[in-house]
Order: sequence, then C-alpha cells, then structure tokens
Amino acid sequence: MPQKDFAGDKKYYRVLKILNLLNEKGKVKIADLATEFDVTERSIQRDIERVNMTFGLEQSGKGEYSFAAGVSLKEMRLSGEQLSALIFMNEIFKGMGGAFSKSFDALFHRMTKSSPWESPYAIIMPRPGKGLDITRLIPDAETAVLERRKIRVDYVKNGILTNRILAPLKLLVDNGFYYLLAMGGKKGEYTKYRLDKIKSLELTPETFTPPANIAKAISDATSVWGAMPARDRKIVMRLKIGPSAADFFSKKEFFPLQKIIRKNPDGSILLESRLAQFMEAIPTILNWIPDIEVLEPEKLKTEIRSRVEQYLKKILP
Repeated sequence: MPQKDFAGDKKYYRVLKILNLLNEKGKVKIADLATEFDVTERSIQRDIERVNMTFGLEQSGKGEYSFAAGVSLKEMRLSGEQLSALIFMNEIFKGMGGAFSKSFDALFHRMTKSSPWESPYAIIMPRPGKGLDITRLIPDAETAVLERRKIRVDYVKNGILTNRILAPLKLLVDNGFYYLLAMGGKKGEYTKYRLDKIKSLELTPETFTPPANIAKAISDATSVWGAMPARDRKIVMRLKIGPSAADFFSKKEFFPLQKIIRKNPDGSILLESRLAQFMEAIPTILNWIPDIEVLEPEKLKTEIRSRVEQYLKKILP
C-alpha cells in the first residue's frame, strides 16, 4: 500500500493555522480556507467548531468568523484550570511526536508567552521514545472516526504484517500510547490497535454505523483494556486494600465500576469491581503489591500468584 503525504493541509495543521490567522488578521472566511487547504467547506466548518470549543468565536459575517470580544492569543489570560488543561494537552502532543509536538510548543508559547516548564503545573506521564512519531496517521484516523468511514490498514502483530479492514470508533490515549479502538471481524466486538504498529492507513468510501453503547463502554473503562461493551463485564473482582494504600483507592477509581463495600477498623478497605478481562486489573494489582490482595475470583488470584512466582524465580538464587 503506498504511503500518503500528510502535509500542512491536514486537520491539526489547519487548526493551528486558523488560530494564527485569527490572531494576525482578526477574521477568517470558510470559503477562503477551503480553497487554501484544498478541502471541503464542511471540513473547515468542523475545524472552526474545534477552535470555538476552546477559545470562543463569533460569526462576523456569512461564513466569516473572528475571536469573540475580549479573546486574543496576544492578551489571553488563562485560569489555573485552563493552564493545567493546556499543559496536559502539551504532553499529549509530545506523545504524537514530530511536527505536532513542535507546532503545539509554538502555540503554547504564543498563548502564554512562556514555555510549559515556566508554568506552575507539570504533568508526569510516560514520554515518547525515539522513533515514536504517529503524526502521519492521526489526520486520516481522525477523519475516519468523525465521518464513520472504514479504513484499510497494514498492521504488525507478533512481528507479522497483516492487512485488515476496520471500522474505527475512537482514538484512545493510555499510559502514553495511542490506540485505535475499532470493530473488525465479529459484529459487536471491539479491538484495540496500537497506532505505532499501523504501518499504513487508507480511508475507504464505505461507511458504518457505530454501536449505540460505545460511549458507555469507554466511559466505564479505566484503561485501554477495558473499552468493552457493558455486557462483557461479567467478572466480579473483590480486593482487600491495605491501610497504607486505602486512601489512594478511596479517592481514585483504579478499576472499572469500582466501589468500596467495607471499611475495616485497621484502616484497610474491601473493593468490588466488574471486569471484562483480567488485564484490566493485573497491571494495577502488580503495581500495588504488597498493599493489595485478590480475594476473588480464584482464577485471578492464581494468575497473580503465578506472575509473582515467575518473577521470584528469575531473581532468587
């Protein structure tokens, strides 16, 4: 499959360019932008809506937009919450690598007259390693999700290159990696695909109808492993959290549909959660050992014990 050129006419570049034009010229016209970027006016309208959601625009004429009164990148005053969100977005764009990261750095400087490090906020998350640049895939992947169009991808799994036709549902970010959640073979089943393992992506003219429950499937998840239909959450998990970790688990939802079912006099708590698969819980459980204990199901308890034993065999003489 031939590689495609993802130049400045793609979505994120367009949004950044529109912001610059608004700031420098005061207004933009949809028709002019469509001609400049060689895209439809409908595509530009979606770009305008993205800008409006974050910055605030007003229609100054037919198909013409400008910043709302008092809004300017030159004079923008960000609240603590807005600055925190902007810092988080900066880290997300870093994860994409390449031109997106550089473009957002420039935008951040223009909006705040500073670098991200000069702000009072810092987001700690895994950083992209060398060679992780997914900018060539993002624009068409986003188009496919928004326009509900199927895609043809070359995907590497276990070292083998395979060709697949997918119905993309959402782009997910989890632990510093980007995933494409999509429907593939069996109807109603969702599968995640790591974006950096997609070697090529091609839009097809064929459209599809997303499942009605996709929003709940994602909102219930606490990791990429949990983006599953609610009907698949058949595993009831119960955990005992030790006193030193109980405060963390009381104030943050580490597992899907997590709830505290008992608080013990010694400060420990019992948690209950509903899983679609064990991998929704295994990484977190291993991370919190020895302050966490699996009570049920028995199969999960056995799996955790097996992993710990395998590790101990490697390090013990």
